[in-house]
Amino acid sequence: MFGFLVKKTFFDLWDNILTIVLLNLGFIPIAAYLFFTLCFFGYNILFLLLAAASGGYLFYLYTGIASRILKNISDFKKAKIKYIASYFKETFKYSLIMGTISAFHISTLITSYVYYLGKLGNTPGVIIFAIIFWISVFWIISSQYYFPICIRLEKNVKKIFMKCFIITIDNTFFSISTWIVSLSFFIIPIVLLLHFHNSGVAVLLGVFVPGISTVLLLQQNALKLRLYKYDYLEENPEADRKKIPWDVLLAKDREKLGPRTLKGMIFPWKEE
Repeated sequence: MFGFLVKKTFFDLWDNILTIVLLNLGFIPIAAYLFFTLCFFGYNILFLLLAAASGGYLFYLYTGIASRILKNISDFKKAKIKYIASYFKETFKYSLIMGTISAFHISTLITSYVYYLGKLGNTPGVIIFAIIFWISVFWIISSQYYFPICIRLEKNVKKIFMKCFIITIDNTFFSISTWIVSLSFFIIPIVLLLHFHNSGVAVLLGVFVPGISTVLLLQQNALKLRLYKYDYLEENPEADRKKIPWDVLLAKDREKLGPRTLKGMIFPWKEE
């Protein structure tokens, strides 16, 4: 099942590469804003924190819109970028909530590191920081379901977070694997940048493709496909949870995706 998730995301990216590039371009002004803020206000901690917070909110507001657009791609529909205003209205509340939580999360982690490891530096301090660190890791992995859930399933914020945690715990290996693949979308471009010595090819691959939008697309696909499991268990309450018939559940998506291969993607005439 996980292999199909990666395959579907890859070909969704390929089929909608212009949309992915355009969405990735939208993150560049936000990154530039944060960079120049750091350069000009780095000496003033108050202005720096305010600017970082505003940049974080901008990031999540845009992420909510991008996630809503990518949901359509995940469902084999047109991206429909022209409905950005409608998507903003649909997601802005959840984006602001995530921005606030992320700011609290980052400040807590930094404060804990400075205090428990820096000032205390003893065994209890290390243990407390370790606990906070692993809670932080669990939150980071769970949060990848946040926007997909609020877009696809739930509008109640409390229930959104509960479902994030439940899905992560119930699908631990799948959730960790999805997060690792998401992380690789950022590591691979860095390796390419080092290998190609900042050439145009590296910039193209590192900034525009795959980029953050592909991560958001992967998250949409991850929840979409995983929900088939819960639909199946709801219809078959006595079924073995460890023996989910993924071949049957993914049949329609496989059919819509088609018998795609890398060779056929690059040399389609050779598979005719």
